[in-house]
Amino acid sequence: MKKLLTIALLLALIYVTSFVLRDEIYRTINGAVVFLSGSNEIKEFAINHYNALHATEPIALDTPVTIHYEYIDSDKIKDILAIYSSEQTCGEGGCMTSIFLASGEKYEAIPFELGVNTYEILPEITNNMHDMRVNKVKLVWNGTSYVIQD
Repeated sequence: MKKLLTIALLLALIYVTSFVLRDEIYRTINGAVVFLSGSNEIKEFAINHYNALHATEPIALDTPVTIHYEYIDSDKIKDILAIYSSEQTCGEGGCMTSIFLASGEKYEAIPFELGVNTYEILPEITNNMHDMRVNKVKLVWNGTSYVIQD
């Protein structure tokens, strides 16, 4: 009986914790810092981030989002490129893309609102961020955002 009670309490704790963590995700989403674990949570976080930036033309929560895990900053932890794929978010220049830097189990958005057809993370590092080639144009981090390298 004692084992059964212990198992029941453990399951109740797991159940309650899952709601607390889910609540933490939604409370911090507008602050652009969030705890994420599953790909659906990451996609939902990315869409909510996009919608916060584009409040007058939000995208649907079922918009296809491709998640790429890449080393973007120099901390050796994989970060996220989220590419939004819909008629609303794609054009000749590519599909709108967001970048989220990892810090432990948290992700934080950085300024990056570009249409991306192709990208490559380059080995060179500028201001602790990998240089990138987006649509054949080299971008470097100036300390606050990616800019075209002259």
